[in-house]
Amino acid sequence: MPARRRPIDVHRQTAEVIERESLEKIPWKLQRLQGIRLAMEGQDAYRRIAEIVRTTAATLNKWVNWYREGGIEGLLSRPVGAEGGKEPRFSPQDWERFRAELAKGTWRTARDVQRWLRESLGLKISHKEV
Repeated sequence: MPARRRPIDVHRQTAEVIERESLEKIPWKLQRLQGIRLAMEGQDAYRRIAEIVRTTAATLNKWVNWYREGGIEGLLSRPVGAEGGKEPRFSPQDWERFRAELAKGTWRTARDVQRWLRESLGLKISHKEV
């Protein structure tokens, strides 16, 4: 027998979740609100809800925990990618330099870009990434 889910709406914000979902224009916030609403309805497994809102079950579980901890504000106050991720390879100055060269049409091939990145910025980036 599967384990029972802990209650999700510990903040008693179901009506507010539904209202915010109907008004939300920012896609990632809407996605989270939809996921929480479906999870609170409890009719589907997290895996199925994740498919519906186009995320993973692990991410949905993370959203549910954020919601349990801080309600709607706890859910939506964390920006997309807030869990870390890779450090950017480009500094803001290097990025502007790269964009300027790109706008000039300096390169013809990905290999040319790869070479320029290595020689000018000291970045070793694979051909596939370029």
